[in-house]
Amino acid sequence: MPKRSYNQRLQKEVTDLEPKIASLETRMKAQRVTKEELDRQKQDLAQRIDYANKQLAAGQKELQDLQSFRAKQSSASPRLDAQIAALEANLEETKAHTAALASQSARI
Repeated sequence: MPKRSYNQRLQKEVTDLEPKIASLETRMKAQRVTKEELDRQKQDLAQRIDYANKQLAAGQKELQDLQSFRAKQSSASPRLDAQIAALEANLEETKAHTAALASQSARI
């Protein structure tokens, strides 16, 4: 499940990569970057995106399991409802960070 710490790490990766991607983008426009360098960075981003997507899928499955479990409960469970809400928020954050990585990849 994407935990808050994973989202923080993913946000840091996006932030840390931004200057490198911007530099590659500028150098690419000025035709001062090698194809190998671009390919290496695209591969690195693809691996990060793939891992993030796997984390997202695991979190979505966990959310579905929790929601299914919740639906079977006969009484109210504020704690479970809070856990589901927190997981939904974390998943939305993970989606946003994963989209940011994809956007960086598309720029180069």
